[in-house]
Amino acid sequence: PVTEREFVKASGVPMASGVKQPYKDVLFVKDQDKVAQILIVIDPGHGGADPGAVAGGVREADLMLLMALKLKDALLRTQGIDVVLTRADDTYPSLAERLRFTNRNKADVFISLHADAVTKGVARGTTIYTLSEQASDQTSAQLAQEHDRAELLVGLDLSGAEDSIADVLIDLARQDNIPRSEALAQTTIQELFEVIGSVNTKPLRHANFSVLKSPDVPSILIEVGFMSTKSDLE
Repeated sequence: PVTEREFVKASGVPMASGVKQPYKDVLFVKDQDKVAQILIVIDPGHGGADPGAVAGGVREADLMLLMALKLKDALLRTQGIDVVLTRADDTYPSLAERLRFTNRNKADVFISLHADAVTKGVARGTTIYTLSEQASDQTSAQLAQEHDRAELLVGLDLSGAEDSIADVLIDLARQDNIPRSEALAQTTIQELFEVIGSVNTKPLRHANFSVLKSPDVPSILIEVGFMSTKSDLE
């Protein structure tokens, strides 16, 4: 933490006199007067007719819902954090609905929970995905075309904006958001390693997952382990 003056001096970016810029960290306090300063959206993967991976008679969709409910309870015991789930039963919200839900709730952090599986060999440990920069470069225009623009950026309604303007605003939001998602992923990996004692040998990965495409909400997808590996499943 530094003062605003120290930040400006270190960044080399001049600021107009009298203008206050709300710089924010990955987990920032939105409003000191609010009971819950940080809203975390937890997304239990799959659900409904989509069971996800299946191993030992266990469905990924069921396991991730159970984990999401336990994680919600644990987080709600932490002062200054509020939590909502994209689903609380065995239903399947579409990927677009999960994205809209996150932005409609003005989330500060998005965490999607999944479990991996391999058909050959043995793999174990937690991996965390963020949206790849290459993938994010390709999605801005697609987002502007396919989704309700009123729900793409938190606090900003792009409905009625020209395609080129919407693309630029989404790109700008994502340029700020990608480093925050990376920082969230790295911090989570470090904490998991300290508490559990191990993670996957390549814990940080990048992919073009649709649920990670929210332009301005730090988003990570956690593959909590490999259901195909007995120790991880247990």
